[in-house]
Amino acid sequence: MSIRAQPQDDGGNTYFQDTGFVSDTGIQDTGFITTTDFVSTTGFITTTGGIQDSGFITSTGGIQDTGVFTSGGAGCGCTYTCDNGIIGADGLGNTITKFTCMIINNGGAVDHIDVTIQNAANLVSLDGLQTSDGVHFDFQPSRVGSPLQTGNAHPFEYIVSGTTPLRFNIDCEPTTGHVTSGHTSGHTSGHTSGHTSSHTSSHTSSHTSSSCALSNSCQVGSSYQQNGQTYTVYNCMILNNGPAVSHTSIQLLNNANLVAVDGLQTSDGINFDFSPSRDSSPLQTGHGHPWSYTVVGNQQITVQICGGSSSGSSSSSSSSSSSSGSSTGGCALSNSCQVGSSYQQNGQTYTVFNCMILNNGPAVSHTSVQLLNNANLVAVDGLQTSDGINFDFAPSRDASPLQTGNGHPWSYTVKGNQPITVQVCGGSSSAPSTSTTGSVTTSTGSSGSSCNLVNQCELGNTYQKDGETLSKFFCMILNNGPTITHTSVQFLNNLNLVAVDGLATSDGLNFDFFPSRENSPLQTGNGHPFTYTVKGTNPVTVQVCNGYSSTGSSSSTSSSSSSSTTGSATTSGVATTGSVTGSSGSSSTTGSVTGSSGSSSTTGGQCMCPCQCPSTTASTTTGGNSSVCDASYYQTNYNTWTGPDGKTYSQFDITLKNIGTQPLKSVIVYAALEPFNNYWGALKKEAHNYDISAEKAAQTIAVNDQYQWSYVVEGSAPSALNIVSVAC
Repeated sequence: MSIRAQPQDDGGNTYFQDTGFVSDTGIQDTGFITTTDFVSTTGFITTTGGIQDSGFITSTGGIQDTGVFTSGGAGCGCTYTCDNGIIGADGLGNTITKFTCMIINNGGAVDHIDVTIQNAANLVSLDGLQTSDGVHFDFQPSRVGSPLQTGNAHPFEYIVSGTTPLRFNIDCEPTTGHVTSGHTSGHTSGHTSGHTSSHTSSHTSSHTSSSCALSNSCQVGSSYQQNGQTYTVYNCMILNNGPAVSHTSIQLLNNANLVAVDGLQTSDGINFDFSPSRDSSPLQTGHGHPWSYTVVGNQQITVQICGGSSSGSSSSSSSSSSSSGSSTGGCALSNSCQVGSSYQQNGQTYTVFNCMILNNGPAVSHTSVQLLNNANLVAVDGLQTSDGINFDFAPSRDASPLQTGNGHPWSYTVKGNQPITVQVCGGSSSAPSTSTTGSVTTSTGSSGSSCNLVNQCELGNTYQKDGETLSKFFCMILNNGPTITHTSVQFLNNLNLVAVDGLATSDGLNFDFFPSRENSPLQTGNGHPFTYTVKGTNPVTVQVCNGYSSTGSSSSTSSSSSSSTTGSATTSGVATTGSVTGSSGSSSTTGSVTGSSGSSSTTGGQCMCPCQCPSTTASTTTGGNSSVCDASYYQTNYNTWTGPDGKTYSQFDITLKNIGTQPLKSVIVYAALEPFNNYWGALKKEAHNYDISAEKAAQTIAVNDQYQWSYVVEGSAPSALNIVSVAC
C-alpha cells in the first residue's frame, strides 16, 4: 500500500536541515567513491541506473546464499549458484530484481560453456556472459586463453522483471589449449595483478594455502568517470569448497588505488571478514559470498584469502553492507537504512535514506558513527559532528539516553541513488541510565507472554507543507522471538495519518512486511524499519501483532485482537524544512490525496499471533517510485432538511476519483464524525473507516472514473475527511 509518496523537496532546498542538530551539508571524502550508474563493459548486455532495494531492509545487512539450483548437462562438471536477489523498481515503478550468480567448475578446466535459460520471458539484462543469438550464452573470448580451472568460479548477474529467478541449463566443453593451475578470476581484458598465470589475459584475484577451502574470483562490473578520473568496480565471489564457515580472513594487496569495499567488513583496514550475519547464516559447502571493490583506474588488486572458520571465531568489524552498520568489539549498537525518498533538483537526482540505530545493550548517550565511501554525501540529519568524520547523538541524549531495545532515527542524503557504508562503533553513557521521557512511543502485540514483537517509534522531523504542519515518525519492529516472515500492524486513532512507508497492505487497515520477507525472514534479535507521516505532531497508536512464518504447515486465524501500549508523550519537535507529496483536507469540504502502491502476492501460513493474520495479497509501498495507485476526493452538500423530530439533518455526497494508473479496489476514508445517522454506498471497516462497497471493489474503479457514496449527519456541517489508504 500505501498510501502516499515520500517527501519531495519542492521548496528549492537541497535537504531538510535539522535546526536542533549540527548537520554537515558538504562532507566530501575524495578517498572514497561510489558509483551512480551501472556501466557495462563491451560485450555485456546491461541496464543503467543501478538497483535500489526499496522493498525491505534487514538490520544486519547479511548476504543470503541459496546454493546450487541445478547441475550441468551430461559429462559437464559445471553447476551454478545465485543469491536471493535485490528487489528494486525501474523508472516506471515496476518491480525488478537483480541476482548475482556464480558458475562453479567441479570438473576439468573449460574455456567454453553453453548456458540456456528455461524461463527467459522476464529477463531484462544479463552481464558476465555473451551471446550471439539471445538463446545460447558463453564465456567471453578471453576464456580461451584463460580457462576456468577446476574448483574455480565464474561470476555473472542478471536482472528480471518481477521477483522470480531464472532457471539455467549448463553444458560445458573442456579446454583445448594449455591449462594453468591456480585460482583465476573472470575475463576482464588484460589487467594482471599479483599472482598471475602464464596467460597474459588472466587475472588472478586470490591465492590460498594448500589447506584453504575458500577461493575467490573477480571480474569487471562497471567503469565510470568522475572529475576526469576513471574508476572501476570489480564484482567478486568467494566460493566455499569445504565445510560451512562463518568467518574468514581476507587481505587486499597492492591496494594503493583501492577506494571502496562493499560486502565485507574490517576493523583495521587490512583484514576483512564476512559480516556478523554469517554467524547465524554460515556459508555452506558449494555456496558463494558476493562482494565488490572499487579502484582508481582499471587495475585489479590481489586478493589474498585464508581458510574460513566457524562462528566460534571472533569476528572483526567495521564497514559492512551499505544498508547496515556493524559494531565493534563489545558494541551492542546496530544500524539499518532503507530508501526514504528520491527527488530532482537542478537536473540532479537526490536520494534520502532513513536509518535507525538500534541499541541491543545497556543504555547509552553517545556513539561514534562514520560514513564511508561518502563522495556523494550531501547532508546528514539526526546526528551531529564536529569534524565531519565522526558523528554522535545530539547533546539531548545526555539527559535522555538510548535505552535497551530502543532505536535512534536519523537520515542521510546522497547525490544519485547509491547508499553509503555506515560504520557504527560502541556506545557509551555519560549519565545514569534512566527511562526515556517524551521522545519514544513503544507498542507490543499483546500484554501476554506469547508476544515476541515490539515496535518503537520516534519523531524524525517536522516540517511545513502548504501551510500545514506534517511530522514523520521513524519506527522499528524488533523481533524477540523465532524467525518470521509476516506480521499484522494496525494504525489506530489514524485521522491524521498521511503516509506509511516500509510496510504493505491490501485493505488499508492491516499492514504486513513486504513479500520479499519470504526470501529474507526477520531473524531473532533483528529489526524491521518503517515510517509514517501525520498531519500535526501527535503520533498514532501502532498495534503490532506477533509474527508468523509462511512455512507453517497450516493456516489459522485468531479473531481476538490484542491492545498495544503507546507512549503518551510526543518527542519534542526538531524543526526541519521539507515537504510531502500528497495532502488531504481535514476540515474543509474538498481535498485530495496521492499515494503509490504495487500489487504483489504473499503466501499465507500458520498464524502464531493473538490477533488477526494479514490477508494473502498486499499492496507494496516504495518511496521514490512513480505513483500508480492514487485517489482524490471532494464532498458536496446534497440536501439539508428538518426532520419530524424538529432537528436539522444534512446529506453529503463523497466523490472519489481514480487519478492513478491502475484500477482501484479500495479507498478507505477516515471520517471524524462517528457514527453517521445513515450512510450508503460504502462499507464500514471499523469505527471512522469507510471503504468503497464490496460490489464496487469487485468491479474496481477504473482509471479516471469516479465513485460516489453518501452519509447523513445531524446539523448542517460536514464531517472532516481524510483518505488514509488506497489499494489497486
